[in-house]
Amino acid sequence: MDATSNEGTLPLRGYTQLANFMVDHEHVVLKQYRQLAVRDLLYLQAELCDLQIDYAKQAQQDCRQTGSPRALYDKEWFHLKSGESMEKGDGTQWRLALQIREKLREYCE
Repeated sequence: MDATSNEGTLPLRGYTQLANFMVDHEHVVLKQYRQLAVRDLLYLQAELCDLQIDYAKQAQQDCRQTGSPRALYDKEWFHLKSGESMEKGDGTQWRLALQIREKLREYCE
């Protein structure tokens, strides 16, 4: 007996037929790719570690810029965010913060 579609007109084939069979007979076995998923998480952690180191170095450099808005980055978000347009090379810490944010979102999914 052929499985049929919802309309009852065409026989189900391929993945649709297999999926229906697996659900109807509670025989759902799907590969989870756990080893690949864990490996990818380890890569993401390594990337985050590198970004964390780069961010800490840049933050220290910026704090040492006495008399510059860069010295305020760790205290005032506005200066950090707007620093990119103030002085040449001044937006490095903000760009790193955005890279970290993006990578964290990917990691936490």
